[in-house]
Order: sequence, then C-alpha cells, then structure tokens
Amino acid sequence: MHGEPVRFSRSRDASVHFDQTPPSFAVQTDRGTLETFGRPDAAFVIRVPDRAAWERLQRSGAYRAATAFVRGDFDIDGDLVAALRWWYGRPNGLAASAVLNAVRHLHLQSWLQSRSHARRNIEFHYDRSNQFYEQFLDRRLQYSCAYFTSPSSPLDEAQTAKLDLICRKLDLRAGLRFVDIGCGWGGLVRYAADRYGVAATGCTLSAQQFAYATEQAARERLNDRVRILHADYRDLDGQYDRIASIGMYEHVGRRRLRDYFARLARLLKDDGLLLNHGIARPETVSDDDATVFLQRHVFPGGELP
Repeated sequence: MHGEPVRFSRSRDASVHFDQTPPSFAVQTDRGTLETFGRPDAAFVIRVPDRAAWERLQRSGAYRAATAFVRGDFDIDGDLVAALRWWYGRPNGLAASAVLNAVRHLHLQSWLQSRSHARRNIEFHYDRSNQFYEQFLDRRLQYSCAYFTSPSSPLDEAQTAKLDLICRKLDLRAGLRFVDIGCGWGGLVRYAADRYGVAATGCTLSAQQFAYATEQAARERLNDRVRILHADYRDLDGQYDRIASIGMYEHVGRRRLRDYFARLARLLKDDGLLLNHGIARPETVSDDDATVFLQRHVFPGGELP
C-alpha cells in the first residue's frame, strides 16, 4: 500500500466508516525499517522478512493474511486493535468469486453435517490439549464469556460469578435433574452439583474435555451427583428439569437450529427451564473470506446465527 492509511470505526449496522485521522505504523524487515506511515510514534509495527513479503501481504485478503500470520510469515508488535482496524479499512484482496465459491462449499457442509462429522469438528478445536487451554482460561477452564461485576475482578472470580448467575437463572435446587449441553471441561456441572445439589449430567464430543471433566468430578468427590458423557447431545435420552447450553449452539449450524431446539424441547420436562446462551451477529454481516478462515482453521462447522 502506498500513501496514508485511514482509521475506521464501526457503526450500528457493522459497516465500516472512515475519518481523516490515520493511524501511525511502521513496516520493518529483517534489515530494518522499510516504511513509516503517519507520525514517528508508531502505534504498531508490522514485521516482515523483506519487501516482497510486505507487497504480498498488501495484496492479500483476510483469509490469506490470517493464514500467513499463523504460519509465521509476518508478525505485529504494539497495538493489535489498531492494526486490525487499519487492515479492515483496506480493500479485500481475495477475488469475490473465490470467496463466493468457498462460502457456498461451507454452506453445503452445513446442511450435511453428520454425527461423526460433528465429532471431528469438535475434536479439531477442543482437543488441541488441555494444557494449551490452561494457559489462558480460568481454573475451571470456562470457555464462554465471564460475568464481570467490576472491571477489577480477576478472571477466576468473574467466571465463578457467571456460573452462579446461570444457576440462579435456572432456579437450580437440590434433587433436580440438570443437563449441560456441550459441557466443555465440566465446570458448570461440577459447580451446580456442589453448590446447588442437583443431579448433573454433562455431554461433550471432545475426548480431552471428557477425560478432564471425569477426572475433576472424581477428584472433587462428586461422582454421586455428576455424570459426564462422551456423547452427541442428539443421543441423550430421558427428561430433565433444567437444561443449560452455554456457547454451544454456534457449533450447530444455522440450518439445524430448528432441529436443535426441538431436541432440547423433548429433553425438557413440561415445567422445566432452558437457558441457551450463544453468540449472534447482525443481519447486515455477510459471510466472507474471514468466515472461510474461521471455518477451515478455527471452528469447522460453526456458524453464528
């Protein structure tokens, strides 16, 4: 890119708008500074091996750039948010036809996801290793958003507050049958059984999550109240007084949500309660090359309603 970059902000409709104040950043190669944009006090520095790599990066769309980043072809020092704002203010470098074809293929996969396919998708993301996730999650390995009652709350405290909020919303009480759909590493079912006395069941398709949750339940002496299943939620039977699904329905796929909620309805007693928590996106946002990257390399099979 030549000339001055621009900074952008997102409006309520999630489209990109620009102002006249450019961010300051520099591009450095292994031999030193290649180019500087804006003021000398760079908000971020893009590090590339040489000029050819910088020129390739400028021509790349989000998919190719993200792939190059995780491959180690370039790095960013400094304000990563400012770098992303600059990046998304650029024209998309991937041909529209290539994006459309890739998105169509992903949509076809979304229609056809079998149980075995769903298991492979979950294992791809969550079976990186429990030690990997221990590096940045709280002590219970909660993987959905925490509940911060104060900006100064530590992560463990905020995640405990989230668990308690879920239990209170579901009006959990001793003796109730409770199931957590997509239970992850089992933090919610163990907390609900220990603090609220429910008979808790959790299910996950991840082998490593299943092993960890089972081991922790035994270590905390909750085996009489906690049952962890290495199973697809569609294979659960019986009925439950309370159901939680926290950060799981993003894995279901938009075209299968009707069947998903119908299945949960069959598992729920007539006077039961269901709490479904998940991520959605504005209707104005369309699938693009960033979507292709996420579904191929981060959350295969996942879609945001």
